[in-house]
Amino acid sequence: MLITILLLGYCFISTSKTQKISQCNFEKPCEDFLFDSYWIVENVSSHIDHTYGNLSGHYITYTNSSISQPLTVFRTKDWINTPLNLIACLSSWVYLVRGRIYFNLELAQGDDLQARLPIGIIGIRVNDPEWDGITIEMFYATLFIPFVSFTNITGSLDIDDLSVSLCPSSKPIPSIKMIFDCDFDKTVCSELVSFSHYSYSWSVVQAEEAENYTIQAPEVDYFVGNKTGHYMWLNNSDSFQPGGAGYLSTYFFRFTSSDPIYCLSFQYYRFGLIFQISKLTLALNEKDQKSVAQIWPINPINYTYINQRWSWAYAPLPIGNYSLLFRMDSDYEVNSSFAINSISIKSCEYPQKYFYSTSNIEFTCDFDNPMDSTCGIQNDYTDLHP
Repeated sequence: MLITILLLGYCFISTSKTQKISQCNFEKPCEDFLFDSYWIVENVSSHIDHTYGNLSGHYITYTNSSISQPLTVFRTKDWINTPLNLIACLSSWVYLVRGRIYFNLELAQGDDLQARLPIGIIGIRVNDPEWDGITIEMFYATLFIPFVSFTNITGSLDIDDLSVSLCPSSKPIPSIKMIFDCDFDKTVCSELVSFSHYSYSWSVVQAEEAENYTIQAPEVDYFVGNKTGHYMWLNNSDSFQPGGAGYLSTYFFRFTSSDPIYCLSFQYYRFGLIFQISKLTLALNEKDQKSVAQIWPINPINYTYINQRWSWAYAPLPIGNYSLLFRMDSDYEVNSSFAINSISIKSCEYPQKYFYSTSNIEFTCDFDNPMDSTCGIQNDYTDLHP
């Protein structure tokens, strides 16, 4: 077996003692991993399995033999939560008949699974069909779901004895540095400012008090977990406005190339009666640049928010000098809004090349230029709401 490694992490055959937390040997229904529709466990084996080493055993088989292969994936069903002194390792045995495979391994974070910490690209090529074992050591992360995405498969592919384990790291685990922590209970978070002169305002409220305003509000906060806890919310129940918006800003952060990469984590709660057109976004407001760039949702097109429960949002932060802007807006008058809680910024393992500059908006106008006092702004439609 020839293993090609285009990795940010490491790939190796491990004999270390590990603690398995997700595993499938396919002798019974696999409950720890989710596969897409291109995989099947056959009742009759065409060769020996790895678990038992005979034809009575079972394994999972990739079934698509077309020339134009779609991307095929599998992932763990549950979140992997690692302690401070261990990392996670993905192990499997593969049976490849005269062919090669390439797959990406990523750690998905956030309830939307959009933040992806890339571990690397792994390639395997064999000439003689036999069971070959592989273990991949992942970066340290506290909470994630491993995603395996196959980009190329030639030849017949079977997988057996698949597992994710807690294992010792072959290199020092970096310490986690926190530079911002706001839960509205043990920390007051006075540095968060709701911008005035907008339709809606953000404010801190106790969960029990919020329910007195509207029954749809979160009945408990996320950090404390009961009615005595506090969170930041935007209560628009008494001030519906078409196209209304509210901004909440942090102070300015300065991240340089000599700093570690940092990631933002927070909990949001979407509440109300109708949800289709209220949105929460997070943008960078660059200092002295008059520009903003959205960083969450990471893939905003047709984004689906989770309603009526606390949900985890996660996004890596790029290098720069900027504040963070939480924006809630709605296209029409609608009785729905957002609450946020447990906002933190910690160092993380994302590579710098993960970031790219898109969706930047830059505009400035003082309406004093005699050549173009309106800066090209035209009022072409009179039937639109303001």
